[in-house]
Amino acid sequence: MIPETLAHLAIPIDSIQPHPRNVRQGDVGAISESLKLHGQYRPIVVQKSTGHILAGNHTYKAARALKWKQIAATYVDVTDDQAVRILLMDNRANDLASYDDPALADILKQLIETEQGLEGTGFDPDDLEQLLRDIDAEQLPTVIGDPDDVPEDVPAKTVPGYVWLLGRHRLRCGDSTSPSDMDALMNGATMDA
Repeated sequence: MIPETLAHLAIPIDSIQPHPRNVRQGDVGAISESLKLHGQYRPIVVQKSTGHILAGNHTYKAARALKWKQIAATYVDVTDDQAVRILLMDNRANDLASYDDPALADILKQLIETEQGLEGTGFDPDDLEQLLRDIDAEQLPTVIGDPDDVPEDVPAKTVPGYVWLLGRHRLRCGDSTSPSDMDALMNGATMDA
């Protein structure tokens, strides 16, 4: 189904063809599901001189599998060399992209609670579970060395009674409930709370 906003770009589906040098192997089934649920929401891109599809080869294949007679397309007037570069870059740009995993997980968790669930997203509940496991694993601290190794006993560098001056601040190793420790820390000053 081509929405009204793209109707002016509709062409006979038989008037164009996949680019013979397209090396991308897309998931036509997933795209077919998307077309059934959402329709075609962006036009495919076609080289004007050859009728070869530069972007949207698998959308075209999915539309044909659904027996569409028309598809929305835009034409670009480019050389064959430019056409191959556009074809490759359109696919490569997707490979180079990544997700903000926590944000994606939030969206999927919201959608899974709806009546439609994750239908039409390209994700399934197993994908969401794996994503949540991956996020949890990234948040675990990295253990350096054997966690069962006990470090050797090192003599303390501080003992009760030590006071450090840190700029205008003072830090004392002591007992904050002991009046004598607090007097030594404050050195006659009053605390500004």
